[in-house]
Formats: sequence, C-alpha cells, structure tokens
Amino acid sequence: MKKETERVYIDYWLELKPYDTHSNTDLYFLRLSNKVYAILSEKPNSLNIETFLDTDEIKILSCFITSYFEDLISETEIWNTFVRSHHELYGKYLPFYNLDEYYPTEINHQDIQFLIWYFLNTRENDDYFQSLNNSTFAIATDIMAVFEQEWETAPANNKLKSCYEIGDNETEYYTAREFISTILFRTYLFYPDTGFELQEQEQELLAEKGVDPNLMHYLNSNHDKTVHNVYTRLLSLKGKDWASKILAPKAPISKDFANIKGRVDGLFNYKEQDKKDILLEHFPSNKSFKLTKKSFDDSHLLQQIDRVIHIGLASWRDEWWFSGNYFLPAVDGNLASHEVAKLSSATDVAFLEDNERVTAFLLAQFKVFKEFNNGQQIVFLPTKKVNDFIRSFIEYHNSNLSMTERKRVKAKQKAQASAALSLFDSPQVQSDFEDSALVFFNPERGIEVATNINSAFPAQYNPYFSADLSDEHLNKMLFNENISPGLCQYCIENHKSQLPFFKEGEGKFYLQDLDFLLRYWKKNKYHPKPIISISEKVRSKH
Repeated sequence: MKKETERVYIDYWLELKPYDTHSNTDLYFLRLSNKVYAILSEKPNSLNIETFLDTDEIKILSCFITSYFEDLISETEIWNTFVRSHHELYGKYLPFYNLDEYYPTEINHQDIQFLIWYFLNTRENDDYFQSLNNSTFAIATDIMAVFEQEWETAPANNKLKSCYEIGDNETEYYTAREFISTILFRTYLFYPDTGFELQEQEQELLAEKGVDPNLMHYLNSNHDKTVHNVYTRLLSLKGKDWASKILAPKAPISKDFANIKGRVDGLFNYKEQDKKDILLEHFPSNKSFKLTKKSFDDSHLLQQIDRVIHIGLASWRDEWWFSGNYFLPAVDGNLASHEVAKLSSATDVAFLEDNERVTAFLLAQFKVFKEFNNGQQIVFLPTKKVNDFIRSFIEYHNSNLSMTERKRVKAKQKAQASAALSLFDSPQVQSDFEDSALVFFNPERGIEVATNINSAFPAQYNPYFSADLSDEHLNKMLFNENISPGLCQYCIENHKSQLPFFKEGEGKFYLQDLDFLLRYWKKNKYHPKPIISISEKVRSKH
C-alpha cells in the first residue's frame, strides 16, 4: 500500500485545468490519475522516468496523461486537433510509431507513448528521451488497459468543454485574447511547454521586481506579449492558430483567429484622431496604425501632434486594439533617435511587410553573398574574424548596387582582402576547433552566425571539420534552439551521405520525422523572420 504522501491530490489535477473550482467529474478523473501514477511509479517501469522527473513531476505527468483521456471523453477537441493537424502536414497521425492499428478520436497505445515522450523532453532540457523506448512501451500498455476498462462508462466533463467554446458573434478582442490564453497556459497539452514557460517568466519577474510598485504592469505586459508571440513545440504554431484549428470547421469565428496579424509594442508618434480611431506612427518603421477608440479610454490625453506614446497594439477583425499597457514618456529630444537606432524595433513590425518585396530583396542579397564568397552559401572561419567578414560583405553589397562588372571584381578583391581571412589555413591546435564559427546566408532570413558546430559540415572547403567532433556538433546543431532550421536543412541536404551520424541509430531515426522534430526543437525559429524592415518613408520616395 502506498503512503499517503505518494498519492495524487486534487491540487495536482487542477494545475492542468482551465478553471479553478471543481467540476462534478474531477474526483472521477483524479481517481484515474492515481491509477496512472501507480503504474508510473512501479519498478522497473519508473527507472527511466525517475532520471528525468522528481516525484511531484511524475504526479503531474499522471494527471497529464489522464487529461488526454478526459479530453477524448469530453470531446474538447484538443488532442484530436493536434493529430488532425499532424496528418494534414505529414499524411500520418503521429510521428515515430507504427500506426497500422490506429483509431483517430479513440484512445490509442501510440498516443500514450507519444505523450510520455513529449512531456519528458519538454520538461527536461539537458537529456533527450528517445521515442522508441521499451520502458515507455510497457507503461503505455498498462495505462491503456486502465483506460479501456473506463472508456464506455467515463463521464464527460461539460465544464471543461465549455472552456473551449466561443460564440460566433463575438466581437471583443479581449474575449478572443482570453480564449488564446486559456489554450496556451491553462490546457493540459501545452502545460509542459508554453504553460510552464509562462510560469518561469513570471517567477523571474517576481524575483527581479518583487518589491516594485509596477510589478503587475510588468506581469500583464509579459503575459500579453507571450499570448501573441510564443510558439508551441508541437508543430510550432501560435495560440491563434490552435484557437482557429480547435474551433474549425464548425465555427465561422475560427477565421477571425486565423487572420490575427500579430502584436506591436513600442514607441509611437500621435498624429490625429476622429470619433472612431487614433492615428499613430511607429518608430522607426514609420508605419501608420489606426487604434480603435473602443479599446482605449484615454484618447483625451493625446492632443499634441507627434507626442510620444509607448503602447501595445494587437490586431483583431481588421482593427488595431490596445493590448497590454501604455505610458506617456517624459518629453525627451533624444528618445526618438535612441529608438530609431534599435534594429529590433524595426523588425518588430516585419510581419506586416510586403512579402514579395522582402523576398526579392533577400534573394538579390543572397546572389551577391555567393558572388562575394566564391559561390558558396556558407563560410567557415575563426570566431574573431566573423565581424570582419560580415562588414566586408556589407560594404561590397552596398557598393555593388551601382557598380559595373569591372568595378565589382575589384571591389570584391578589396573587400575580401580587408577581411583578412585565411579560409584554407588548416588549424594547428585543438583550441582553433573550439573557437571556430560559420557565417551562413539563409535566403528566407538573411545572414546567420553559429559558433563551434563546424564539424557538422564535412565540406572540402571547411578546414575546421573533425570527424571526432562531428556527432557532438551535429547534436548541438539540431538541439540548440538558436540555430535555425534552415542551417540544419542545408547541412542535411548537402552532407547527409558523408555523415555516419545519419546512417544508423538515433540520427538515422531523426530523418524519418525531421520536419516535426525541427518544429519541436526550434519552435521559435522554425518560421523564418527576415532580419530587415522597409521604411514607409523610403518607399514613398520611389
């Protein structure tokens, strides 16, 4: 018999619910959670799991797996939306597993295996838990037996289902934002991912600003930004995308969620207002935004033309709504120039760019990069020479815009010489391997830099490749969220046949579901964001 301290109590269960007061089915599903916990805690089943999770986390995992069962019983469409979306992308309902016997909308052995893999790897950052694991298979088999016994008689949680419904006639942005927030931060499937991520962010803010009288301002602002900007590890989708998919196709309002453009937070100049809107101009992109007055009660404070305001704006149903916090900075002549100097402020609105114009610019820049770099998309060099190389390329690119062919050749020679590169000098000591870098031109994003992964690239022109370091650098490239999927795909497309890593074992297994894994490992980098912004004032001159 287990000790009382080893039971799962209601607080663990409610941690994964989008409500705070009990529903009339919670005790039933709590009882099931304890059965699942007993299976997870049994020896030898627990041996693998206990290397990843402590006792409290295993209790949460028990509730997490039981919540999947509750989701299917209650028809809340969370899990079904995920497997349906996976099928739309890849033609199969799940990665990794044999699906010859798989039944959508019902409980499946493979689902439980996947959920354990997902929970462990999402909560554990240092070690990778393999998807095909004998211990996981045995645990899933025992849990499946418990769920099968309850499948025909389990009660639906109608209170839970109501949390994932919204009226088709809903026009309020704030109701829509709360719906997205519920999905990202109060839903079992995303609890170990975006739910826990928000908790960590808030704990850091409490530790940093706990005695600050503006603490709630910081918490609300962070929550608002995260609602709009965070991607989930499952399929690298935003909350608005999940909202649309969960509601579709039966709810016309799902299109309103799908059409949300995003959120902008920063400094604006006040321009004018009428009965309906307030016209603002964003620094330094010079883009104009019409803020709907039905979302902002303090329009009377904006009277002076070009008055600076710091505010968050979010799109909803073809309007810009006040979202987050705002304040009116003290009038400071240096404020605007300081903000204009910040590239990040310009790229904050890059999602509103003319995609065709940006794509054309990047492709033209890509062509010049390859011309400058002897026909290659990537260059390997000492870390200390990265800035020289990029500076020389930018100088060459800018001057190249108006050069003749003869002048381009001379400019290229001069730029390469000024970079002082020794691209073909073999490094002599180990420290050179540990302090090497690469510069890669991503045609969808621009210039990217990565350090100490050069042994993932067995190119003839890479003097830093070491077979002994290859597996280590490949793992770093794949698992490091800051290294783009574009660079990973370039490596695999050009060097897969030369790398033993991808010919056997886990590396070979990665290739079967590579896109899914890249979305999972690099959720915030999967969708390329161009590192440029086109000024409206520049456009007006042409």
